[in-house]
Amino acid sequence: MALALGLLIAGAGTAGAQEVQVSFSDMQSVIPSEDADVCGKRYGGGYVTSPHANGAAHHKASDGGHSIHIRKSSVSMHHGVYVMSNEYEITFKDADVATAEAFVYATALSRRGDFSGVFSDGRCMGKVTIGLK
Repeated sequence: MALALGLLIAGAGTAGAQEVQVSFSDMQSVIPSEDADVCGKRYGGGYVTSPHANGAAHHKASDGGHSIHIRKSSVSMHHGVYVMSNEYEITFKDADVATAEAFVYATALSRRGDFSGVFSDGRCMGKVTIGLK
């Protein structure tokens, strides 16, 4: 959702059981006439992801009460730049909707460095930064 480096790296299978810090900024509503307050309720300023209690590699949990299922993950390197695109199904705690399908597109100069990019879940969009905690 934050959709950030932690989710992206974890989704790519390189971080394993490590916690990931996902930060969001410049959040706004995809639909200009709608209030962006819902985006703050969904994502806040960010969260930390960790392995989900069910132990599945493609499931993460956040310290904000989110349940995150990594549906698709792609990482490639082009001329020293890592490019990541991930698709998530996020279940929110105490938000306007139960779940949302989110997409994250980010880049980094090192697979272990912070990824930065953009995200959208169809209602909210903004910038995301992802890094190991």
